[in-house]
Amino acid sequence: MNLCYLDNTEVVVLFPYDAELIASIKDTIPQGNRRYDKSKQSWVVQLRKYGAINEQAIKALEGFLKAHDFKQHISVRNYLSDLREKLAEQDEKKREIYKESKASEAIVEVEGLGGELRPFQKAGVSYLSKRGRAMLGDEMGLGKTIQAIAAVVHSRAYPSLIICPVSLQLNWIREIEKWATGKRVSGEAEKDADFVVVPYSQLVKHEQLLKKGTNWKSLICDESHYLKNRKAQRTKAVRSIAKGIPHIFLLTGTPILNRPSEFITQLQILERLNELGGWKHFTERYCDAKQERFGLNINGATNLEELNKKLRNTCYIRRFKTDVLKELPDKQRTIIEVKINNRKEYETARKGVRQELALLKKKSRERTQEIMSELEELTAKEIKERWEELFPNDKIPKYNDKRKLKRGIEARLQRRETMVENSEGVLLVNRLKILAMQGKLDSAEEWIENFLESGEKLVVFCEHIEAQHKLFEKFAKNGCAILSSMDTAERQASVDKFQTNDKCRVIICSLGAGGVGFTMTAASNVLFVEMGWTPAMHDQAEDRTHRIGQENAVTAYYLLGTDTIDKDIYNLLETKRSVVSAASDGKEVEQGTMVRDLLDKLAGFDEQV
Repeated sequence: MNLCYLDNTEVVVLFPYDAELIASIKDTIPQGNRRYDKSKQSWVVQLRKYGAINEQAIKALEGFLKAHDFKQHISVRNYLSDLREKLAEQDEKKREIYKESKASEAIVEVEGLGGELRPFQKAGVSYLSKRGRAMLGDEMGLGKTIQAIAAVVHSRAYPSLIICPVSLQLNWIREIEKWATGKRVSGEAEKDADFVVVPYSQLVKHEQLLKKGTNWKSLICDESHYLKNRKAQRTKAVRSIAKGIPHIFLLTGTPILNRPSEFITQLQILERLNELGGWKHFTERYCDAKQERFGLNINGATNLEELNKKLRNTCYIRRFKTDVLKELPDKQRTIIEVKINNRKEYETARKGVRQELALLKKKSRERTQEIMSELEELTAKEIKERWEELFPNDKIPKYNDKRKLKRGIEARLQRRETMVENSEGVLLVNRLKILAMQGKLDSAEEWIENFLESGEKLVVFCEHIEAQHKLFEKFAKNGCAILSSMDTAERQASVDKFQTNDKCRVIICSLGAGGVGFTMTAASNVLFVEMGWTPAMHDQAEDRTHRIGQENAVTAYYLLGTDTIDKDIYNLLETKRSVVSAASDGKEVEQGTMVRDLLDKLAGFDEQV
């Protein structure tokens, strides 16, 4: 006899061994809602998990029981009836959650946060905190990192494990130090801290330590499209680590509705897939599952409007720049710090540059002192003759005051020292700039790949030909370029392609050749892999996207090699930019002042350079 009875809140389905019935229950009821209990020698169905009633599972169970003529205990009928009544309340709650997933503001105060959130970011923190296990899919530039940190702080969900691409590890650490004030943060899996930031590349190596070594209260997976392949070792590791963690936040800029199948594993990590009907229902309903010659094809996309609504009232929040445009500045700059992979070579060069600079300064000073000593024994007439030899293009003074003549020569010699040091210094600084560029190119490639997953377009600026060519070679399939070797017609053709061709997602530009004169408003995001010498050079490059016709706020990302000359150049650019803005009435800062300041830092043995 086929029986069905209630055991606490679980429905027990009992029947003699029957291969067809076993296949039917597996095929009908979502996998996450049913299991075989050996002790009872029966199937057990859970219709409620994490406080949520699964309507799909109820329908499936009722259909299965009716189709196979099961005798239901009165407690089962009452339980199913009770769940259906509660479904109405749950549906109302889901409508509220759906509204919250699109909210542009919320009343939430996060104690212990080291900054002020924008209204739409508060709404994001509220959604994540309430849902507990959710996906934050905001468009690039809206601060997903900050919202996730704030959600952990607000929920007091420590210790927190953050898993991210290696190119973003330092950025996460820097943002946690800024926003989670007073909290300990570490980039090493072995360390005890409030926040531990581990790159995907080290995940498998430290899986057992991360799984058993700490009782995590929250897990954040950045760029969670890294977890789309269910067979990948890192995906298996994350699924294993995630079990039992109450707060799980997945961050991705990739539109989930473009490729629903790629989000199945992410929904499994969140333990939300069953709320969407389980694997079979999800693939059939939303992935257009079709049995083909080589197996089941689930790469399609169907019923997307319905999926979007179900995701939003379950575990998904996504806002666009256009939704919150009034809250964003017209243009904002973001630093991305990355480790360089040629640290030993860079440190050797840094030491050599300092030594060469010290020698250069010493020789310049000695030459000036030597000439000034010679002048002590000369008459005014002889000093004028020496003036003409040293500075043939200068007008010789008419006065005969020896002290005044010597001061004039000394001032000119010192200016010459500065010019020589600057010209030589540019070569020395450029040596460090090139090494910093070479050391972060792999991280630049990874960052760009992650960004392009969002479906948005990107403008990339590089200074050196090596960087331009390597990145263009990497992204030539779905990109174009503006290089110094191109003529005007070729450059304009690249711009036209970028502006009009949806498949052309990234344009790699020479900072000199692509930084002026062109309109690239198809993108609202700019990445500087390298930096030039003046604020105006970067302002002009940023303004290729920040022009008439741009409907979004523009975000400029600066990729800086940690503990390299990059940080000093960026800081000096910002200082010079504020000076120009506040005091110079728009007058340009000369390259020489930037070089001079960098050389002063080097000469002072500043540890940052």
